[in-house]
Amino acid sequence: MLGISILIFMLLPLLSCEKHPADKQHLVIISMDGLPPAYYLEAEKHGLALPNLRELMSRGVYSDGMQSVYPSLTYPAHASMATGVLPKEHGIYANSYYFDGERRPVVSGNFYQSTPIWRIFRRNGLSSAAVFWPVTVEEPIDWLIPEVWWDADKGNDAVRLQKQLQVSTPGLIDSLRAYIGAPLEKYFESDTVKTDAAIYLLKKYRPNLLLLHYSHFDYLQHLHGKFSPEANATAEMQDKQIGRIVQAARDAGIFERTIFMIVSDHGHADISWQINPGVLLAEAGLLEPASNSTNWRAMIVPAGGACSIILRDTSDANARAAVLNIADSLARHQGIESVFYRAQIDSLGGDPNAEVMFEAKPGYAFGSSSQGELTIPASSKSTHGYLPNKPEMLAGFIAAGPGIAANGNIGYLQSTDLFATIGALFGLQEATEGRTVIEKMLD
Repeated sequence: MLGISILIFMLLPLLSCEKHPADKQHLVIISMDGLPPAYYLEAEKHGLALPNLRELMSRGVYSDGMQSVYPSLTYPAHASMATGVLPKEHGIYANSYYFDGERRPVVSGNFYQSTPIWRIFRRNGLSSAAVFWPVTVEEPIDWLIPEVWWDADKGNDAVRLQKQLQVSTPGLIDSLRAYIGAPLEKYFESDTVKTDAAIYLLKKYRPNLLLLHYSHFDYLQHLHGKFSPEANATAEMQDKQIGRIVQAARDAGIFERTIFMIVSDHGHADISWQINPGVLLAEAGLLEPASNSTNWRAMIVPAGGACSIILRDTSDANARAAVLNIADSLARHQGIESVFYRAQIDSLGGDPNAEVMFEAKPGYAFGSSSQGELTIPASSKSTHGYLPNKPEMLAGFIAAGPGIAANGNIGYLQSTDLFATIGALFGLQEATEGRTVIEKMLD
């Protein structure tokens, strides 16, 4: 917690500064999905050219690591950054979940059980914009292009773009297309196109809060591993995009009033083996061993290095007993590090619907298959989802701008600290109330 205390101390000048009232302040938060702090702390060691990240570090602060949530996944972690609470409180427990028996991505803000920061901005007359920030569909964000994956239409960008139009701010994508001056051929999977969108919003609307989520770096780490040539090239590409956004703030005449934060949701750990607990559920007759089957009494929710089991009907005592038996059996598997039951899951801030959660040992992760062998070679090189206190799961944090001193390394902080930090920046009592670390610093 020391790191966030130092950070809030450095933000205090902003809270009392008459020169930059709240409606003239700007905050740009860029999430580099899957960014471990080693990428910027040891850039030279790995031959990485990250001049824009290094420049922000030189004139601001950076962290040895920001602790994620459990499981350390993209959507729960981003929701915790936006709300200041753990998954069991904000209601976003995984990237996708089961609704009416069918697994679907969690994209709608209607699932929030606590208040995200952009709603507080709206209530206080401050503007916000978001480009592919997770779990923002139907949210009160002034200029919104939310993250939604139209997997069924993979490869058909025209159809996917048409669907994206339906969930984005009316007219925004059409005006973005005119600004870019070219078709959005690669939809928004391209981090450069996401950057184009962010620059357009920054220059045209100058929102008080701009949220941007890059995902390709995480994707390539899954495929090729940490510090692979592919992952390194993507980190350098995203660094260039960040440089473009910083320049856009200069072009828009708001650079001197803009704070830039580079955040992440989790780190990455190398894996070699995949465990499929669904195989045991199928053998016990708790689910039908078929892809996308809606015929199940108990179901796995794999999350990389973690995996939970949920019941379709919580009053199904026989299914619960069978699940607990499977948990006892699986606990002896060579790839299982820990088994967590209901009370332990609550203490970790995890899914309140989970009957049991498994934590994998280093080198192991969980898969979604309910057929074949229980343990198979992993199909990817690295993953996340493990307990957030593991060093490999630490996420990155860098901040620079007015009110933030060039104090360098601030140690460690929590992903839930981001919410209160934003509240302190803009003097939003609703976002800092009850946050003891903030209250202590403001005394």
